[in-house]
Amino acid sequence: MLGNIVDNTKTRWGKFKPWIFIGTVASAALLLILFTGIFGLAHKSWILFAILFVIIYIGFDVFYSLSDGAWFQP
Repeated sequence: MLGNIVDNTKTRWGKFKPWIFIGTVASAALLLILFTGIFGLAHKSWILFAILFVIIYIGFDVFYSLSDGAWFQP
């Protein structure tokens, strides 16, 4: 699915560079949020923290896959 997104991208910078940039910036931001304990939520509600951690981690994985998969140019 992510490969189709990259393959169907047509910009003046090519089809890979926008996803490398977007994926890198988004995954860096999400990783920062994960390592801060979701801005202190870990100390207030561990159930909400666990739910948000899983959702944010899946988002991190998707954006990292977009930036990492775009390096494999045919």
